[in-house]
Amino acid sequence: MSNRSTGLIPCRLASTRLQNKLIKKIGNYPMFAHTYFKATQSNLDNVYVCTGDIEIINQCKELNINYIKTTRKHSNGTERCYEAAQILSLKNNDTIINIQGDEPLVKKENLDLLIEKFREDSKINIATLHKHQISLNNSNDTKLVINSKNKVMYISRADIPFSKQLTKKLIHIGIFCYDFKTLSEILKYKKSKLEKTENIELIRFLENDKNVFSYEIKNKLIGVDTLKEFNEAKDLIEKDKKYLNSINAFYS
Repeated sequence: MSNRSTGLIPCRLASTRLQNKLIKKIGNYPMFAHTYFKATQSNLDNVYVCTGDIEIINQCKELNINYIKTTRKHSNGTERCYEAAQILSLKNNDTIINIQGDEPLVKKENLDLLIEKFREDSKINIATLHKHQISLNNSNDTKLVINSKNKVMYISRADIPFSKQLTKKLIHIGIFCYDFKTLSEILKYKKSKLEKTENIELIRFLENDKNVFSYEIKNKLIGVDTLKEFNEAKDLIEKDKKYLNSINAFYS
């Protein structure tokens, strides 16, 4: 029975807050190439960049990065991953990890954790990640509330659960694990008023009664949306000489 695990990295240049962020250089390579390299070090069977942008495709060719050319019309990464999964002829029970291209600090252990948790419990439709982090009135941070078994109850840009004091929240990390059947079902659901209000795609999964579970990671991850976040990620990566030697050898 087929049960491949495939990492799909949806990439587009038309980001609103930081234009062309995915091809901004960190060390010798564009940011998305760092995400790809990290994913290839995990237990995933295959990894592909999924994009409709010729600039990204050209850099994939230059670096010998596996890529899937998709249409440029997709409104989100889930749609782009679905098209790529169709092109790859994935089967219903094949495992997919949707990894945002702007997560250059992701570790192989993060992705391996998702695969392990997703496959060990048949009740899980979607597995994702979170970190404990202090956050106060920051709408860029999406916060999770989970139950004692790690099942997600709700997600919001508001500070949930409410506290009058500055406390740590569960900050969602936009990496998802599901099988192809679930991915196909997700795209049949239309955006609800609640999802549009919060502008959080995960709400669609919850509203349609999908079992979403989230697991804590300890390492620092920075989803790059702003120039400040890019510079922080760049600084952390370029200080790690051992890592730079590894990625240089990988792309040489």
